[in-house]
Amino acid sequence: MYLGRRSWRPLAKAYYDMLSAAQQPLHSHTTVSQLDVVARLLAVKSQFRLGRDAFDHILTVFGGLLPEGHILPKNMYAAQKLLNALKMPYQKIHACPNGCILFRKEYADAKQCPKCKASRFVEIVGAEGNKKQSKIPMNILRYLPPIPRIQRLYMTEDSAKQMTWHKSGVRYNPDKLVHPSDGEAWKHFDGIHRDKAREARNVHVVLATDGFNPYGMTAAPYSCWPMFVIPLNLPPASSFNDRTYFCC
Repeated sequence: MYLGRRSWRPLAKAYYDMLSAAQQPLHSHTTVSQLDVVARLLAVKSQFRLGRDAFDHILTVFGGLLPEGHILPKNMYAAQKLLNALKMPYQKIHACPNGCILFRKEYADAKQCPKCKASRFVEIVGAEGNKKQSKIPMNILRYLPPIPRIQRLYMTEDSAKQMTWHKSGVRYNPDKLVHPSDGEAWKHFDGIHRDKAREARNVHVVLATDGFNPYGMTAAPYSCWPMFVIPLNLPPASSFNDRTYFCC
């Protein structure tokens, strides 16, 4: 997978600028960064399902206890704004409720599925008793582009080194398969694409999917089928492995 250098540079610059600003100490008597504090508090908010008003009140109380000149955000809006540049983009794509098509490209302006004729939007009954389409889509596919997420792995020195381990990493037991790059399939691919194989930074990925009920087995019959793009470059038992499964 080729990531493209030109599209990478502005993304990397914005990321580093935001990261540098967010890593400032919360106040002059601590080494804890503003980013660290905001991330922890938002994690608590999510874990205990706190509302916006409760979160704003917590920030107000904490702000009153901190030394003068602190840079703790005053409300949830300011806290989320701090993290916006660190977020990864995703797209919402309308989908046929019967799973026939995605309303994109040649179907971007369609109001009904061209195959099963199902409505793209929720239908409501008007004042005259006629059905009409609302602006609420019947079904949405959330697409998380994998390339920006893989690019992030090359934005820090530690993770960039991990991404080339498949080529430069030391195998302490060469007789055992310890990484997918030791397998015959990987070697066969490298033999066919020799130019790509010479560049260790090229990314090998695998596509995986599985269905599950997000609301538990006792809830309504509903299932999701996320598709995951998983980079294979990382070494076994890597500390980055738990952060590199990209749902798309």
